[in-house]
Amino acid sequence: MDLKVFVDTDSDIRLARRLKRDITDRGRDLGSVLKQYNTFVKPSFDTYIAPTMSLADIVIPQGVENDVALQLIIQHVKRELDKRGYLTRSKTTCHYDNKLTELPLPESLVILPSTSEVKVLITIIRNKTTSRDDFIFY
Repeated sequence: MDLKVFVDTDSDIRLARRLKRDITDRGRDLGSVLKQYNTFVKPSFDTYIAPTMSLADIVIPQGVENDVALQLIIQHVKRELDKRGYLTRSKTTCHYDNKLTELPLPESLVILPSTSEVKVLITIIRNKTTSRDDFIFY
């Protein structure tokens, strides 16, 4: 199952995110961020990234805010996995003696202890307003 997806975000939003990240997190000044963006980032995007949009099977406008497109992709992937016999989350349970039970978990699966740190991470991950930039580690 090969599916090429291009997640498109308005250039103003990309610039605003870069400004926020570079000024807030990296301590840079507005002038240097804009100079770098106009000199390197924007031309590189136009030369190398934007042309790949035509190669994509699906282009998602408005990035991760486009819930309709994301749900369509999720449905497509689940359908393809079902066709190939892979278990999806909704099919990892089974009825046995009229009781709902979990299927056995893989031996390679490691379940983290429920520490306060793990609970905080789960809370952040499940929060719909959490920006994907919060999950970029340098």
